[in-house]
Amino acid sequence: MNVTLPNGVVIKGAPEGTSKDEIMRKAIAKGLATEADFAPPVQPQQLDSDVPLPPEDVERLTTEQQQQYFGTQPQKKRTLGEMATGAFEAGKTLVTGATTGALGSFVGGTAQAGRELMSPAQYMEDPYAGAQRIFEASQRGGEAFTDMPETEAGQEYLQATGEALAPMAALAPMATSGLGTMARASMPQVKAGIPKIPRFERQKISDVRAALKDNTTQSVGWKLQGDKVKPNMLERDLLDAGVKDTTITGLRRLGQRDQRSALQMLDIAEDIAKGKESADLSRFSTVAGDRVMERFKFLADKQDEAASKITRAVQKDLRGKPVDVGDIQDSLVIGIRNNGADIVDGRVRLGDLSAFQPTDAKLLSEAYRALGKDFDNAADLHRLKRTLSDRLYGTASGAAPQRLSEKAEGILKGVRGQINEKLRALSDDYRAANDDYAKAASALKPFEDLMGNKYFDPESADVGKFTGVQLRTILSNYQKGTEVAGAVENLTNIANDFGGKFGNEVVGLVKLNSDLEGLLGTPATQSLKGVGQQIAEEGARRGAGGMADIAMKAGEAAKRRTSLWDAPVSERLDLINKLREQVKSQ
Repeated sequence: MNVTLPNGVVIKGAPEGTSKDEIMRKAIAKGLATEADFAPPVQPQQLDSDVPLPPEDVERLTTEQQQQYFGTQPQKKRTLGEMATGAFEAGKTLVTGATTGALGSFVGGTAQAGRELMSPAQYMEDPYAGAQRIFEASQRGGEAFTDMPETEAGQEYLQATGEALAPMAALAPMATSGLGTMARASMPQVKAGIPKIPRFERQKISDVRAALKDNTTQSVGWKLQGDKVKPNMLERDLLDAGVKDTTITGLRRLGQRDQRSALQMLDIAEDIAKGKESADLSRFSTVAGDRVMERFKFLADKQDEAASKITRAVQKDLRGKPVDVGDIQDSLVIGIRNNGADIVDGRVRLGDLSAFQPTDAKLLSEAYRALGKDFDNAADLHRLKRTLSDRLYGTASGAAPQRLSEKAEGILKGVRGQINEKLRALSDDYRAANDDYAKAASALKPFEDLMGNKYFDPESADVGKFTGVQLRTILSNYQKGTEVAGAVENLTNIANDFGGKFGNEVVGLVKLNSDLEGLLGTPATQSLKGVGQQIAEEGARRGAGGMADIAMKAGEAAKRRTSLWDAPVSERLDLINKLREQVKSQ
């Protein structure tokens, strides 16, 4: 189930039946909320409107208190940010099928169901089977994600679009009752009780001060002026415009070079807003990816230097030096026998209850026989370590590691580690270079895994664009966002340990990239326009007939409800200039 915390953070995938106390405890432990977020709401204070308040006190009043003090304010026009956030959330809700009833299943599963649609001839041969396949695919798609709008604008857009999209529900085949029998299509509804996100509720000054020191999202909208905590009106304007709080904290601590890149991205955004033909939305990703790859390539060069030093140490200190590895072979035998296997004539023989797989036996046997030799030359032992590394971790040329069971992999990694310690003890230079190599690998390997080893090519001319797109995509995933930030931060910190001079908040560029594409780009696939267009194109391509027509009408209805992509250029440029001010003010 999804749980919305009092501060607006949404926790996805919480186990059904989790108590409120357990949710509170885990949210606080993971830094997703504070105890203050779960405190009972303070009753509105009775104010005397004849007594003037200083501006900083007015800032901290609740909405109800401000209305009481100043009188009821006329409803303001939605800002670009509110329209952007609302349209994105409503569109995402429709795409992921978070609406209730048949529409939710149908829209949420359109992409899945489209792949299951058959030709009319095939369908008529077995109509029940055809309906069943489409229904099951739609169900899979509809249940794959759940996402409800968090903002008032998002909820409003979703409800306003519900009636326009309702006819589409009638097209969802409900095979459980047989062909020709349709379940009653329920009208799309928004779940009741979705809390509004409080922006600047009254906070303890000490909490805000600590948040500013740690640069957490709780500090957004505040600043230190001397030793006093004051409202940061620029950041509040950015929030109102739809810029994410994580983007704002990321922009606060950009290094000098990364600041220049951020300003370059904003120049691109300005060209796009003004409709220049040379403007290219993908350049956001390229700029952000290039800055991250600078760190990666710097660290990869340091790792290559360490590898060269290891080779020289092998030639100088290890060649011709004897080393005893009998204890390593003994530990390997113990590991093999503890897992239901044995050594017979130099080969691993698996028992009936062995924890090993047949594919494990070959490499375990090779390691056993190799360790049985007399190593009069420690350089040969280094070559054995390299062979094990290639089989366990893959080669530098891109060959995949050997598939092994968890038990076999653990035993062989232990053998490799013991060999490494033997070699380190023989040479100070080998040990120092080995430390540098391992340190660089501790940042490079996780980042490569995050990018996907199969497609990530650091030498490619387009690696910056690829990296930027990958990081932005992964960062948008709630579960993976922290992993991205951690991998990039680790890359930066270790590069700086090797003498690099990189800013610690380069991930802020990736977040800025995501926000700019969402707020200032062309009609996105997540927008309401994009939703209608995607469904219509899918229906037309798959020959779904009436579905395409109804989807197109629904898309047009959604288009009339939001002017996000038709917002005045002046409003977009105003947001870009405020982002520039935020970058330059740090």
